[in-house]
Amino acid sequence: MSETGNYFGGSLGFALLGLLAAVVYRHRTHGTSDSPAGAVGAAHRLPADQGAALLQTARAASTAGLHVVGLVAAVFFAGPALLVLTMRPEVRSAPSAVPEYEEVR
Repeated sequence: MSETGNYFGGSLGFALLGLLAAVVYRHRTHGTSDSPAGAVGAAHRLPADQGAALLQTARAASTAGLHVVGLVAAVFFAGPALLVLTMRPEVRSAPSAVPEYEEVR
């Protein structure tokens, strides 16, 4: 059961990050394109200058989406790491007693 939960959590995390990338992309392209591949297809049907502008916008939007996803993922990983560092109990090392040995001849 724990393995299934692990796979489900990972899949859900990837889906949410992909959704975030798509939302950022869609926002940056102002809804003119659903994906970079769609922008390439649409650019072939437009005049050259408009097609180039659409491709430039799609490229910038895709890069912005990846940057946002990278930052969100970094926060998700850094947050628990900081919690572990600040919340873990202190380890106190007691001086270990050194056994005394008698010299044997």
